[in-house]
Amino acid sequence: MLERDDFWEPESITKKVYSVDLRKVDDRGYLEKDLVVDLLDIANPPGIGEEADGDAYGVGDPFSFPMQSVETIVQLKDGRLLTANDNNYPGNDARYPGTPDDTEMLIIDLKKNTGRVR
Repeated sequence: MLERDDFWEPESITKKVYSVDLRKVDDRGYLEKDLVVDLLDIANPPGIGEEADGDAYGVGDPFSFPMQSVETIVQLKDGRLLTANDNNYPGNDARYPGTPDDTEMLIIDLKKNTGRVR
């Protein structure tokens, strides 16, 4: 499940992926959700993206996926997650203020409960 706000760049507050087991409820009868990855705080020790453009918003460690329209989440066979944004061309500019966003896709390795940009 994806929980996201309607903002981008530094205004982004919530871009989180949760797992939800429809068979589990809390003591009040509500479904429980477990955080899988916070897309605004993805571990990026190798610094993917910094060399190409260190001035882009959200590039570095941690890496941030601050897009308004994070709309795709696919669990791959090996357990990693593929996530992508709809760039709303030319309306949004989350990476480069004043420049329309490209479509971005991330594959996130969730081993040891930490997201890693690949």
